Amino acid sequence: MDKNVKQLIADNIYNFTGFRVIRDWGKLYDMNKFFKDNGIHFKKGDVAIEVEQNGKLIAKGIRRWSQRRVCLEYKELKPQIEWYV
Repeated sequence: MDKNVKQLIADNIYNFTGFRVIRDWGKLYDMNKFFKDNGIHFKKGDVAIEVEQNGKLIAKGIRRWSQRRVCLEYKELKPQIEWYV
């Protein structure tokens, strides 16, 4: 897996968590088409986002929250991404 594919996967994980939201519909469409063509699927859970390619786990994005409360809510931090490829 090359650097560009890893960057696309990381951007999509950040978009899921709301850390870096992608508002360009054209880019979202191209990303989703690329993921579908290459058999990459995302499973979003409460604590982790798992990324699979053809049934094999390739990455996991672990969600984190801050220790302090801001406006009565805990702020979500940048997720940590563990690569298995």
